[in-house]
Amino acid sequence: MDVDVDGRVHVVFEDGGQLWYTNKTMTLGSWRTPVLLDLDYDGLLAAGGLGQQLDGSVDDSYRFHIGYTEMDESGNLSVQYAYLPNVRSVVPEWTGPFELEGATSSGYSLTGHYLNVDTASDQLPLFAYYSENQNRPVAYKFNTVPQANQSISQAYREELDYIIDGTDQSDGAPMGLHTT
Repeated sequence: MDVDVDGRVHVVFEDGGQLWYTNKTMTLGSWRTPVLLDLDYDGLLAAGGLGQQLDGSVDDSYRFHIGYTEMDESGNLSVQYAYLPNVRSVVPEWTGPFELEGATSSGYSLTGHYLNVDTASDQLPLFAYYSENQNRPVAYKFNTVPQANQSISQAYREELDYIIDGTDQSDGAPMGLHTT
């Protein structure tokens, strides 16, 4: 959930293994009829893993960016991204999905735990999540918002191991699970 610069609340939620979108103008007081996000997927959306698996952020250009996990039938967990190009559109048409990280794109099969999405000052989405494969929190940012059928142009993908420099992790305990 996030609020745009006009005070309109935007919500994406999981129900029955699907993602749904609705919004509400604060002064009108009624919610729009939820609309199914027409995204291709092969597994369970916003499910599996630990903690939060779905988050979103509206930028000042009226784009609603969402990050969510997808878990396939083999138990592989990946981070996915989609966006609504204009939250003011009468018929919401989502762009995506794009895999940020997962078995297909990076070979990491257990990533996306405790997923958070925010918008940077350049109006591009920024993601923070825990990767079980590396036992580290990850920060991920784009160079540009991808168009349909394009690949993601990554500004950076940073494993945030330096924030716990000097900490003994020989016991293999997770570090940075709760990242925001």
